[in-house]
Amino acid sequence: MKKGWPNPAVIFRILSSKKDEPYLNAVAPVNKKRLISSRKAAWLTRALFIAVMTALTTATRFGSDIWFERGVHIDRLYQFAETTAAYAVPCITIILPLLFSKACILADKHEVDH
Repeated sequence: MKKGWPNPAVIFRILSSKKDEPYLNAVAPVNKKRLISSRKAAWLTRALFIAVMTALTTATRFGSDIWFERGVHIDRLYQFAETTAAYAVPCITIILPLLFSKACILADKHEVDH
């Protein structure tokens, strides 16, 4: 983070310590259709990201072997772990679509109008 920017944890602490503030009881309208379309877009974007990253990882790791019709050899455990980690990193992105899904669930739970 750049210097001079407020730390999000500090901001959260300050805002959560003020329990009597009117913003805690504030109500905001939520467009349910837009929330559902955002959830679908998040899942679609994640799927596209995983497909592109898998193709790029395969191309960079094994592209020359495939192009020159050589066998793919992973000789050591470290190479296997490095290759596996490269394919596993995009899977961490599941957090974002799950947040959008949770937003839809919370909107239903707290009786948001459709």
